[in-house]
Order: sequence, then structure tokens, then C-alpha cells
Amino acid sequence: MNNDQIKSVIKDPLSFFELNDNLLGIVGKHFNTFTALSKTRKTDILLALIAKAIRSHSATVILCKSGYGMEADSIVRSMFEDLVNLTYILNEIKRETRARRYIEHIKVQQFFMLEYTKNKKRFKKEFPWDIYQVRLKAKNQFYKRYKRPNKYKWSGYNFKELCKKTGCSWEYDIFYNLASQHAHSQPIVLNQLVSAKVDDITTFSAGPQTKGQENNLIGAFDMLRRIMEVAAKYFGKTELLTELNTLKDELNKSVAHTNKERPLVNLGE
Repeated sequence: MNNDQIKSVIKDPLSFFELNDNLLGIVGKHFNTFTALSKTRKTDILLALIAKAIRSHSATVILCKSGYGMEADSIVRSMFEDLVNLTYILNEIKRETRARRYIEHIKVQQFFMLEYTKNKKRFKKEFPWDIYQVRLKAKNQFYKRYKRPNKYKWSGYNFKELCKKTGCSWEYDIFYNLASQHAHSQPIVLNQLVSAKVDDITTFSAGPQTKGQENNLIGAFDMLRRIMEVAAKYFGKTELLTELNTLKDELNKSVAHTNKERPLVNLGE
């Protein structure tokens, strides 16, 4: 996303609903009946993340239509994380080390979860020692096979570093921080729940509202579009790339029109 997209505040985001519906239609046209031979780990990961991205996008639109756009922040943030991970994995052209590492890291996480619980009294009787031994072996192999092994970070890099390696530093500094505010219950989010404040009495609203719609409709659109761009290039779908670029232009026109009609508002306030 660009600065204009991030800063736009839209009172009537119907056009953004339409754009997201159009995007989902294009994606469905190319991938609803799409099949690919599962020959590589990269293909498996890509197809799985496409399915997840479509579900996440649909969930975001449903929440926004229902008046719970703010609650979609975490979903859109997750889509960005998937885009970064996918880009890093597929950027390795000649080998599949990153794809294999991505898949195998779950066993490392499982080992450390078992390691944490194995000495807990309440788990001693039913502790799965056989699985623990298998995961211990997998963890040792992982730490021996890969550079920078880490029990939390599958790539060995923190997410900020991974964003830098995939050319997504700007999105990390601006978009990711904004999308993380709701998940971390930051004051700016809590202030948006205030419906009235009279003297010393503050009223909070837990019902539907329009706040958060515009940013997450744009964010979900952009994340799904970019993930599908990666997929289109990987599978050689030139028609899909053309259609995605056309939709991108339509989004930019809509945002530019909105910013021309209404003054920009600082989202940090």
C-alpha cells in the first residue's frame, strides 16, 4: 500500500466493498477449479497460503460489512505475515531449503512445548514420551541442518529482518504497526470505543460501527492482490497478472478520488 491508501478515511466505503468483491471474483475464476501437481514443498505451501488468504480476505469483508472492521486488523496483519513468508520462501530459486525449513520448524515448536510440560506434575501420568523423543530428534536435526536455528522464528530472522529481506520494510514500519494496534489493545484503539463522554462519565460502545472499515478493506484487498501476484508469476498466469494490475489501478483511482473529495485525517490521532 502507498501513503495515500493508508491515510484515506472514507465515510461511505461501498466502492471498496465492490472492489474487494471484484478481486475475489477474479481469484475464484482462476483458482476455484485450479489443480497443480504437488511435486515440491514450494507448491504445497503456496497453494495452502492461497486458500488461507482467500478465507482471510472473505472474513475481513464480512467483519467490515457487519460493522466490526476494527476486529479485522489482526486478520489483515496475518495476511501480511503470510505474504512476507511466502515471498522469502519463493525467492530461493534453485533450492527448497527455505520451504523445507518452514515446514519442519513446526516440529521444533512442538518439541519446546513438550519440553515445557514434561516436568509438570499434572501431565506426568499422561505425558507422550514417545512423541517427545521423536520431536527431540527432529529438533536436533533442525539445529544441525540450518543456520540461525531458533525455537520461535522459523527462518532464524525476526519479522522486521524478514521484511527487510523481502523489500517490505516500509509496510512493516507503517502498515504492520497500524494493524498491530488492535491486537495489542493500544490506547488509540480503546479511545475509538468511546461513544460519549460527559463530565466524569465515559460511555463505551461494544456494538457495530464504521471505524476500521476503510483501512482494512484496502489492506485486505492489497494483501490478497499481492499474494495472488506471487501465485500468478509462479504458475505463469499472465491473464491473472493483467487483471490484478487493472484492479490495482481501479483501487488507486478510488482512493485518489476520495482523498480529493475529503481532507486527509491523521490516523494517529
